Amino acid sequence: MTNRRVPAVVFPAPEQVEVRDIDLPPVGPGDVRVRSRVTAVSAGTELMVLRGTFPNQGYPCVMGYQQVGIVEEVGDEVGDRRSGDLPITDLVIGDRVVTSQARLPAGYYSGSGMAHAGALVAPADACVRVPDGVSDEAAVCTIMVAVALLGYQKCGHLAEQRVAVTGLGLIGQFAAQVWRSGGNVVRAGDLRALRVNLASRYSADGGFCGDIESFDAWLRQDWPDGADVLVETSGVSRVFDAALALPRAHGVVCVQGHYPYDLSFSFRTAHWKQLRFEFPCAWGGVPNMRRALGMMATEQVVVEPLITHRLPYTQAPEAYRALLAGDEEMLGLVFRWDET
Repeated sequence: MTNRRVPAVVFPAPEQVEVRDIDLPPVGPGDVRVRSRVTAVSAGTELMVLRGTFPNQGYPCVMGYQQVGIVEEVGDEVGDRRSGDLPITDLVIGDRVVTSQARLPAGYYSGSGMAHAGALVAPADACVRVPDGVSDEAAVCTIMVAVALLGYQKCGHLAEQRVAVTGLGLIGQFAAQVWRSGGNVVRAGDLRALRVNLASRYSADGGFCGDIESFDAWLRQDWPDGADVLVETSGVSRVFDAALALPRAHGVVCVQGHYPYDLSFSFRTAHWKQLRFEFPCAWGGVPNMRRALGMMATEQVVVEPLITHRLPYTQAPEAYRALLAGDEEMLGLVFRWDET
């Protein structure tokens, strides 16, 4: 199997971004090499790495965990039925896939993955074929949708509940859509008007732009006892503590934010309300990736309207600077690798 040199988005150190060429590892017997078409930024996680606040992060690192691309090389054991055993997968060259893992190039650390590269080498059984009706821009967010889906699953596939979502980044948007697809009424809040407007149109049954206290007052006009479920996705510790005012007594709190520092909150509020907390981690693996793609194919989850910025990968340094500066007009950010 051949090696290949490809461009990649690299964080050489905290607060530094550059595009440089890297050498991919060789394709092993159970691997595939996937040429990137689109990669998506997970702003919360990637900004933590960029700021140097992600735990135990090493540098230089290749960033990202969301990629959709085309299989251009397969290992000897991928799809090989000659031994009589079942193949690792039935992937073939030309398949369009999303990936959840990648082999790291020598001399680099993982930046929560290594998706932002012109190609990557991945275990074949960590790849999922994309249905024909799902666009690249939707498919590239498969893992984020699967993260939201795992939260819903961990809470018990609840239905006919009043659900409040705090934080309307992509995880919050997808969480709202997943919970609504389960037959729940979803209302969502954020401080950024763009995100609230998009949520009101595509993700939730209603959106509110303002702080937690004002959001709580707005909710209680119709839900005087509070929400049955709080899905907290802000990733901000002080917001998490304040948001515990939103659920009713004996309500459920689904914690889906990624908090860079220790998370502290009022024991009294949680204790007196007898709240049940769920802390879903990761995305549920390949089975949930397939479910997420199925939800996109049936339009239970919509992605493309939430993509606000589509840039060639060569503009990655400028894009991350805009994210660091808190650009309020930026929500979904994708890099295209088939154009410069």
